[in-house]
Amino acid sequence: MNARRTLLAATLVASILGAPGVAGAAPGDVDPAFGDDGHVTGPTSAPTAVGPDDALYSIEPGGVLRRTADGDVDSGYGGGDGLAELPDGVSPGTITVDAAGRVVVAATRGGVLTVVRLLPTGAVDVVTPLSGGYGRAIEPSGDGVVVLGDRLLFRLDGAGALR
Repeated sequence: MNARRTLLAATLVASILGAPGVAGAAPGDVDPAFGDDGHVTGPTSAPTAVGPDDALYSIEPGGVLRRTADGDVDSGYGGGDGLAELPDGVSPGTITVDAAGRVVVAATRGGVLTVVRLLPTGAVDVVTPLSGGYGRAIEPSGDGVVVLGDRLLFRLDGAGALR
């Protein structure tokens, strides 16, 4: 009877966890299907965000670069090279992606904290100047975003207006 319970328990565990040698990569293993054998090259420590479709957005020299979930540069984004240009004079600081797939960048422009929102295509949608100097953090919140400046906290609605 104990041997039967042991076999039943082992079968149950194997069906839940996957049989040895059958399951995919272990947690923490590099995904060899991502980019070039598990990695992509680019600026180190660039602010990066993940979109609702698992695409990766990173601040790069010249704008925001979009990579597909498998790490390839998305040629359908921005100007056809995967790079969406930010408006002149914008110095990006941090980035997030809202539930609608719009990229939102907290930046400075002329010494003023400015939020730039890009459409899912990479086109500039809204530019909202705020007071304060530098965007420290930005997070989606409901239909808008919350932006942390040097000493101030701002909430923008889905249209990009200050609430």
